[in-house]
Amino acid sequence: MTIRKTGIGWLTALMLISGCQSQVASDDPSIHQQEAVSEVIIPASLLDFANTDIEENAESARDYCTEVRQQDGNLILVVTEAQRKALIEMNQEKIDDVIHDAVQANPLYSITINEDSDQIIFAYDEQIDGLLQARMLLSVTTLSVFNDMLQGGSTDWHREVVVRNCHTGKTVASGTLPEQTIAFDMSAWQASYE
Repeated sequence: MTIRKTGIGWLTALMLISGCQSQVASDDPSIHQQEAVSEVIIPASLLDFANTDIEENAESARDYCTEVRQQDGNLILVVTEAQRKALIEMNQEKIDDVIHDAVQANPLYSITINEDSDQIIFAYDEQIDGLLQARMLLSVTTLSVFNDMLQGGSTDWHREVVVRNCHTGKTVASGTLPEQTIAFDMSAWQASYE
């Protein structure tokens, strides 16, 4: 498994942008003029990591966010405070759903998001379903980063990602995104049992 571009990037993009849907869209521009708005910049590096198309994301977001722009490969969402809070809540619900599904698949599986140190630890084993693994690694990472951007406005999304063997606690692979690509294969799993 390589954490970088994968075939489910479109799924993450849909999850990333569909969060805007939780805010009721209005055709009355005066409603949005009365509310303060802020910009959330989704950097090109995050879109690249999620393997998403900026045009598709922009088009989807236009239906639900106050304003959407593209600049230098970045996607800029203009959101009201209510939209921002709704996005954070929806993203967290989606993260919680993945955590729930992981624990349902195996009670030893876990995801620990350490906000203070910008670290996410995934614990599972080599028997994990491929789609669940992708949802854990790609979706949780992307949604967690997106929530941090919504809360603090920073486009710096460095995350140390650690994959651990849930049986031994040994590290299978680790690295810091977006600079590094985290790759591991069956030999890494085997080494984590030694």
